[in-house]
Amino acid sequence: MWRSLMLASLAWTLPARAQPAIAPGLLDYAGTALAHLIERTRGQAIADGVRPMPAGVYRALLGYFPPALLQRVRFAVGGTRRLSLPMLAFSYGDAKAITLGDVILFKNEQLAETNLKLWAHELTHVMQYQRWGIAGFAERYVRDSGGVEREAIDNAARFAAWLPRRGAGGAA
Repeated sequence: MWRSLMLASLAWTLPARAQPAIAPGLLDYAGTALAHLIERTRGQAIADGVRPMPAGVYRALLGYFPPALLQRVRFAVGGTRRLSLPMLAFSYGDAKAITLGDVILFKNEQLAETNLKLWAHELTHVMQYQRWGIAGFAERYVRDSGGVEREAIDNAARFAAWLPRRGAGGAA
């Protein structure tokens, strides 16, 4: 089990260019392990305490994202346990946030309170989870994290371009 968790964590944090070096059989295994790790970490985050989206962030995102999505999402700051997927991503990767289904974990409070473009990026991942489910998201992520991330990056850029035209303030 420990080996599975470490492989899944590595698949999550590896740069997209390193993923083709992983044998296809290991990618299947890593996708399944990552899905279990996401589910477990999401449960830990909820047990540790998650909050609704900050009101100012909600107002700034409303109109670009559906209200039902914004109301459903919960967030927390930091990792959930000493050795966990978020801890590995925040400590050894360049992650500023990590999305676990409908729960977003931010590296620090300032990012959660002020970085609207990061919220848009992570909300795109929430929508991917809605479309694909946790297992589908994990499988796609270990096979083509670049494609999964590209969709989120592109949508966050569209949001950042939309925000000034909307007339809203806030950090983007």
